[in-house]
Amino acid sequence: MGPAKLTHLPARPARELAASPDRAAVLAECRAALAAAEPAPPSAFALILERLALHYPESRLTPAEQAEVLKDWRRLAGHLPADVLARAADAYVLSPARFFPTPGQLLALAEPGFAWRRALARRARQTLDLIRPEKEGKS
Repeated sequence: MGPAKLTHLPARPARELAASPDRAAVLAECRAALAAAEPAPPSAFALILERLALHYPESRLTPAEQAEVLKDWRRLAGHLPADVLARAADAYVLSPARFFPTPGQLLALAEPGFAWRRALARRARQTLDLIRPEKEGKS
């Protein structure tokens, strides 16, 4: 699930966030944004693809070939959070497509939602980078 109820992070630049008197709220939002951009764990990633494959059963791949395809999927789309990948898979299943998707097809469906999340995570990292040196100087 994406970061919910972020009020500081989407509205203010990193420098302003780092200087905020509401440091605890800013830190909490930064942690939430970074967590929401974390890649799906391998088991969740595999489960989403297995569920997707059930809708397109005509595959003639051997189990060894399926394992290789899964490796390719992880390499190409493994940066996606589980909920983003699942929503893209759902969108694909709801489309008129008749065959199992390529990683590129799911990435295209995932990108609009993931772009905002990635931008928030980037701002969170920038904010934390500005806060950390300040904390280290106070030690």
